[in-house]
Amino acid sequence: MPCSMRYGSWRALACSLLMATAVACDDGARTDILKPTPLHVPGPVSAHLEASSLDAPVGERILVAVRIAASPSDDPLAGVQGSVRFDPARLRLVGQIAEPPTLAMLGDARAAEGITRIVSVNAGGLPARAAVLAFQILAPNYLEGLRCDSIRAATRTLRTVAVSSAPEIARMDGVIPAADSARRLGVREWNALLAPARLLNEERVPGQIVPGLRYGDVTLNGTINVLDVVMVANVAVGFADLLGNPSVDMVIAGNVAPFNLPGLGEVGDALPPGRNADGTFTIDVLDVVAIANEGVGNDQPVVGEPIPGRIASPTGRVVVTDSLPADRTFFRDTIYELHGTVVVPGSVTLTIEPGTRIEGDAATRGALSVARGGRLHAVGTRLQPIVFTCNSATKAPGCWGGIDVNGFSLLNNGSGTSGGQIGCPEKSWPSSGATYGGCLIQDNSGTLRYVRVEYAGLALLGVGSGTIVDSFQVHASPGDGVFLSGGTADIRNAWITSSAAAGLHWDDGWVGRIQFLVLQQSGGGPALHGSNYSGDPNAGPRSNPQIYNATLIGPADGAGGGIFLENGTALTLRDAIVLRSGVGLNIDGAATCAQTAAIDVSVSLFSGGTPDFADDADCVDEFAYGTDAARGNSLVDPALIAPFNTLSPDLRPGAGSPASRGGMSAPSNGFFDTTVPYIGAVEPANAVASNVPWYAGWTRGWTGAP
Repeated sequence: MPCSMRYGSWRALACSLLMATAVACDDGARTDILKPTPLHVPGPVSAHLEASSLDAPVGERILVAVRIAASPSDDPLAGVQGSVRFDPARLRLVGQIAEPPTLAMLGDARAAEGITRIVSVNAGGLPARAAVLAFQILAPNYLEGLRCDSIRAATRTLRTVAVSSAPEIARMDGVIPAADSARRLGVREWNALLAPARLLNEERVPGQIVPGLRYGDVTLNGTINVLDVVMVANVAVGFADLLGNPSVDMVIAGNVAPFNLPGLGEVGDALPPGRNADGTFTIDVLDVVAIANEGVGNDQPVVGEPIPGRIASPTGRVVVTDSLPADRTFFRDTIYELHGTVVVPGSVTLTIEPGTRIEGDAATRGALSVARGGRLHAVGTRLQPIVFTCNSATKAPGCWGGIDVNGFSLLNNGSGTSGGQIGCPEKSWPSSGATYGGCLIQDNSGTLRYVRVEYAGLALLGVGSGTIVDSFQVHASPGDGVFLSGGTADIRNAWITSSAAAGLHWDDGWVGRIQFLVLQQSGGGPALHGSNYSGDPNAGPRSNPQIYNATLIGPADGAGGGIFLENGTALTLRDAIVLRSGVGLNIDGAATCAQTAAIDVSVSLFSGGTPDFADDADCVDEFAYGTDAARGNSLVDPALIAPFNTLSPDLRPGAGSPASRGGMSAPSNGFFDTTVPYIGAVEPANAVASNVPWYAGWTRGWTGAP
């Protein structure tokens, strides 16, 4: 079948896009792609607008085309992205005109402000008329304020090209479509135009860790085609939610550019695909062009390649019992079952490869206990998190025993402590019988990075500051999500969800630090539960953690709690969001009230609490404390994008959010990032909400029962 077949076919789209690269397109015949070596990028490149009429009367529709002028090149322009600005008092955006095979997506979320975002892609070479928009004329002089803005371009080989914008508006030439045929075109409309036989499958099981997944296959259907291109283009202009559809993998499979060769994101690859020079990840026109190239046969270095860790499911299964006699490694090609309590004794190191799955045995209450002096080196990656769960066919909170890590760091109670004096007390953890505590402030129990603990809790017991706890999730614990008994452990990038008791609970003199903490509760206890020692609330060292940039989300019905402090604990909590979490702040008991000078909850946003500040008749007036102007707290909705979506949560502050500004710089002590300008644990969304938050792609959500 020749290349002139109807545009509605994906093969026809491929033929059309590849005409510039000399493709033989007979149906059933081999496709040979001749790819000349790029010699130079086109330049200079300019953009200007054309209108179908320069003097139409009020009430009529006009068309406005974005026209790109570029010199011929062996590496032609394949995509542009930017904005069209207009005066919303004079023009109203109606829709667009489709001109296949060029894909042009519009983002109209800010159309009422006079801004529409565009991304236009044609892997065979972008035509001069890159996109055609339709407007209704509302008032005379409608050309005033009409302009293109912030246009950036990409060539077929993903080189970026500077584009200058000319202010002049010319009359459209050539064939001018009928303005009345303009309409909104989303994923399904473009799919119907370009590949009607390929429909989006709405029935896929949610989840992003898919065996066999390849870069570019965002729809998880095993092929890279026009639907993948359209999905990515939608996100690039803000027309679709980056995280809103759990049945696609946008943040990993869709984020391919820049390529950052030679690696593909394997273990040790410091520059994985999609990572920008500043360390961020965004979906933009470069991703759209790269996936479009691969979809029509222009082989790309990253797109189409297997995503590390997604090649195949593990092939082996090994049972582990008792105490490890020597150093051991768990490998990603094997599932490890923990039968009973498996102990990592002193002087022994357990190393777990990225992407490894460990299952606690339900029948024997499988668990992992790291003794003092032992080390757990569990280092996953963003692409290959390490997952701890249970081996039950139907998983539920408490189906295994969880993880406890025991260190030599300080406690304020136990043997050796009396009268509030600091000694070197020790305690025993009831679940495993392990002993913890001591005087080694910088004790090192190993590293946990990109680790998920499902259906059980994580206990850090007397853990020292030499231990690295960074980028982990604890989901559906039957008790506290994370429990810290004393110690000096520091934590960064913690994602704790659906705990039956507190999300994060500290006791016994914990004096560590946390930055970027998310607690998304489904009910149960408070998000933060802080305590000193109940037997002697003035025992030292006093519990006194420092927490910056936290987002505490309760269920939409307001159950649970926000911050509950008791038994003489102190706390520094700044730049936090407390949203619909029962009582937002409760300082309880005389010993804790006596510490209000050492309790600093400030520069934080409270909203939806019942109430936001406790109104019980006790020794402190939480409302007066929390609303004291000197503390800088606010009772205001933080305007997060989707905070109560437990399956695909989006905790980024949206446009105009009060959380996107006004953060307080954390102390410069070698641990905190002191450059964070926002409130909460997650960076605000960019103008089109296409920036990838730190938790996306490796954490899991839930719906219904956890």
